[in-house]
Amino acid sequence: SYSTVLVDDNPLCYQLSYSTVLAHDNPTRYPLSYSTVLAGDIPTRYPLSYSTVLVDDNPTCYQLSYSTVLANDNPTRYRLSYSTVLVDDNPTCYRLSYSTVLAHDNPTRYRLSYSTVLVDDNPTCYQLSYSTVLAHDNPTRYRLSYSTVLANDNPTRYRLSYSTATKRQCSNPTLKFTV
Repeated sequence: SYSTVLVDDNPLCYQLSYSTVLAHDNPTRYPLSYSTVLAGDIPTRYPLSYSTVLVDDNPTCYQLSYSTVLANDNPTRYRLSYSTVLVDDNPTCYRLSYSTVLAHDNPTRYRLSYSTVLVDDNPTCYQLSYSTVLAHDNPTRYRLSYSTVLANDNPTRYRLSYSTATKRQCSNPTLKFTV
């Protein structure tokens, strides 16, 4: 474990904690947590958490989560989560998700999700999805989806779909492209 605390009345003061615990007598399986907090009333203060857990005593199969939240009354505060899960004990077959949410009362807040899944134990055959949604009461908010699938062991054969929809005056909301 590791920790650092800077003294009050310092605009850059923060508390940092870092810990690693090996689980079940297995040096390759552990939970990891990491956090940082900038001091009170600082518009950029935030708590940061980071954790990694190896799954089923397999150092190549793990779940990773990462989150950041900027403090109250900061229009750019957000929560960020990131996770990766390797599938069926295969280090080349995994699911990846990534999301970001900007906080309340921010017209540009959004949720972003990103995922990748390798298919049938083939690192060159996967499905990718990507979407972004801007928040309520924003006339330019939209949903964006993007996906790619590599087909039948051929890394140059894929299907790509892309769509965008605005909240209002959506004359051509969807664009699709296939190869």
